[in-house]
Amino acid sequence: MTILNFVNFANPWWLLLLPLLPVPLFLFHNKGHLGFSNHRLLPKQRIVRYIPLFPRLLTSATLALILVALARPQVAGPPTTRTIIGRDIEIAVDISFSMSAEFKGELKPEAPIPGLDLPPTIDTRGKPQIKRWAPKLEDDGKVKRCDAAQHAVLQFIANRWKAQGGDRVGLILFDDRPRYSWPLTEDLRMIYRKGQFMQHGLGGGTNFGERPPGPIDLAEEHFKELGQSQTRVLILVTDGEDELSSWAMDRLSQIIQKNKIRLYVVGVGETLAKKDVAIIRLAERNGGKVYRVEDSQAMSDCFAEIDRTERSPITVAQDETRSDIFFYFAGAAAITMVLALLAGAIILNR
Repeated sequence: MTILNFVNFANPWWLLLLPLLPVPLFLFHNKGHLGFSNHRLLPKQRIVRYIPLFPRLLTSATLALILVALARPQVAGPPTTRTIIGRDIEIAVDISFSMSAEFKGELKPEAPIPGLDLPPTIDTRGKPQIKRWAPKLEDDGKVKRCDAAQHAVLQFIANRWKAQGGDRVGLILFDDRPRYSWPLTEDLRMIYRKGQFMQHGLGGGTNFGERPPGPIDLAEEHFKELGQSQTRVLILVTDGEDELSSWAMDRLSQIIQKNKIRLYVVGVGETLAKKDVAIIRLAERNGGKVYRVEDSQAMSDCFAEIDRTERSPITVAQDETRSDIFFYFAGAAAITMVLALLAGAIILNR
């Protein structure tokens, strides 16, 4: 509720009591008598009739000022901005059937991350149990490509969350089409929790954009709609060998260059570690970087290296600032209350 252009009230409902102030003051006031031995002492008789009203007027002013103070008046200031260093990062993970193949290395259990893990639940013995992601390994304990990719992505998001660096992260899952995504957001806790379920429902083949839309198309959409940073990063984790025609290569290159996207391809498995497939040529053609990883440790290392890439400043607008001024009214109420007590004592007892 705005009374003036620059004054707002946080609790405006207190002001609704202002019209009711005269009722108790004039119905239940103490009727005093002010006498004089000689009327010539006060040559202006009209003043005498108003002197008994002073205590009530001061009391009314006190209650009115208290109500205004309770309404919490605030002075609105100009909008402010703050500058942070961050990136817009889209992570696209291949969930095609081939990503369920065996992968070298081990996945170490993660330590608790306060504030990032899911809220604890109470077990049958009444003890809190923290829900923490763990890879669903096969009975023989072997690691799959999708396990290593998911583990590295969650590590990357957790590190960005702990750093509080201002990065915005989005998540895309794809096989022959983009199957699931979460748009760019500063809420890295949400991205982390959604990332825990990326392994479910492994799909069929891999489509990078030969048959639109592909993950690069969806990343472009997210960058256009929600992007803020000048640094736009697309991390593509895949083991796919989808061949791209010259038409598709030109189309995807145009998207990457037009949106100034830095493309990082994390090639998973022996195929992308040794062969020069289309998606690798696309990255190299557009100044991107390719990581050929053959074990889980190399997967984590390449994400750590990507994390150290250049960042650009982001200017974030903040709503108008507001400063409380209720204490001025509370102080004035204290003064008028003292004056009301003094006036009542003097006028009613003399």
